Amino acid sequence: MSLRLTSSALALAAFTMPAFADVTPEQVWQNWLDYYKSAGYDVTEGNRELAGDTLTLKDVAFAVESEGSNVSFVVPQVELQATGDGKVRSVYSDEFPVLISGKTAEDKDFELTANLSLPGNEMTSSGEVGDLTHEYDYPSIVVSLDKIRTGSEEVAIPTNPTFIGNTGSLRSTSGDESSWDYTHKTEDMTFKLNVQAENPKVNLDGSIKGVEIAGKMAGAKADVNMQDNLSAALKEGLNMDGKLNMGDLALTFDFAGTDENGAPQSGSGTVSAAPSDLFFAMSSEGLTYQGNGGKVAAEVTMMPLPFPISYGMESSTFDMQFPVSASDDAQPFKFGYSLAGLTIGDQIWDMFDPTKQLSRDPANLEIDLTGQLKVLRDLLDPATSAAATDPTAPDAAPFEPVEIVINQLALKAIGANIEANGKLEPSEAAGMDQPQGNLHVRFSGVAEVVQKLAQMGLLPPDQVMAVNAMIGAFGKEDPSNPGTRTIDIEMRDDGSVFANGQQVQ
Repeated sequence: MSLRLTSSALALAAFTMPAFADVTPEQVWQNWLDYYKSAGYDVTEGNRELAGDTLTLKDVAFAVESEGSNVSFVVPQVELQATGDGKVRSVYSDEFPVLISGKTAEDKDFELTANLSLPGNEMTSSGEVGDLTHEYDYPSIVVSLDKIRTGSEEVAIPTNPTFIGNTGSLRSTSGDESSWDYTHKTEDMTFKLNVQAENPKVNLDGSIKGVEIAGKMAGAKADVNMQDNLSAALKEGLNMDGKLNMGDLALTFDFAGTDENGAPQSGSGTVSAAPSDLFFAMSSEGLTYQGNGGKVAAEVTMMPLPFPISYGMESSTFDMQFPVSASDDAQPFKFGYSLAGLTIGDQIWDMFDPTKQLSRDPANLEIDLTGQLKVLRDLLDPATSAAATDPTAPDAAPFEPVEIVINQLALKAIGANIEANGKLEPSEAAGMDQPQGNLHVRFSGVAEVVQKLAQMGLLPPDQVMAVNAMIGAFGKEDPSNPGTRTIDIEMRDDGSVFANGQQVQ
């Protein structure tokens, strides 16, 4: 249900973005209608009145279905007024209720009620027909959630995410193709949750110091429905990108209740995170997600554990670039992930290593993969993606790897250091189930860690002997780095495998 609620929230968020506009109130409203229609909304007016240079709409109902859930709300009043200098000022009601409903993953009906508050909102539009710039100022946006009903159960969820100091702009062009360039800034975001149900009671208090969004969308054809078939829109030239920057995050929480056996259970915790960013892009060439995370620290105390659970990390990154359009030709992909300075609290270490035999230095992980693959069907086309709902069906996989290059695979933890790189390709006999290629592996400290794990009783003696035998038989000492060993692995098309020239399979 969380995915459906997220999709519903995104659909609702579209309403708070500035809509299209023109040079007269009537043209502005018609462009609003066109905008919401393109986003999948059904819009009906309760009443329309034009008085001089002001157009007033009463009881405007909006409804949209997204990812199996429905969002509906009625805005009591929308007022559009020409300002006399070629601009249009748009204001809508400060407050109105919102209803989100649908089915959970367990096929139960759910219903979520909320209230959206936008006091003092206004947007000013300027420019000319087909090329307009919209500047908006929402002093605050408050989403007050009331309750959620799932099946016959109803739970109060009193929370009110609040966004302070919301400003931004959007430039839109229209015609055979449409484009949008937008910026948004929120000075401060806070969120509180106070659930006083019998079990459990939950309190949560958090904040984000500053949120900035920027992006663009171009090449949208007027006769292509992006919501119904995004894949077709991409093939027609649609492309989009966006960037999100978030400031420092701080979160505290506590809860109390009982477990399934009636035993008391409670806990509390804090989480802090340094600024982070996320980049997204999509076109017929593929999909890109890139992100950077700053320092994170967390500490959680839970009954009946006698000590707090704490962890932290200095930074993290990810980079995923993946093709989405079917083609007979191989297309490039990339997957990158890094985690630096991961630490866990001494209380956790002491549970399995009370004598401190293992190194507790911060751990690091780095993954950098690139390659080529064939996309067998359009990943974003509802008609073809439905064929992938059953992963056991023949040819269910929507892509076929052609080449995988391991640029870097590195892990440093508990006193061991392992690095690998190489290249793999499908064999003629078994494809990627039995690839051909080469791997170069460098490692140090592995034998020592294995020995310590055995002394701690975490590894049985036969496994220790097997690991030591493999290291001794195939690990070649690096003369320039004492204590470091290397293994060159060759996988041939006939299924045979060699390690440092010795056949192992």
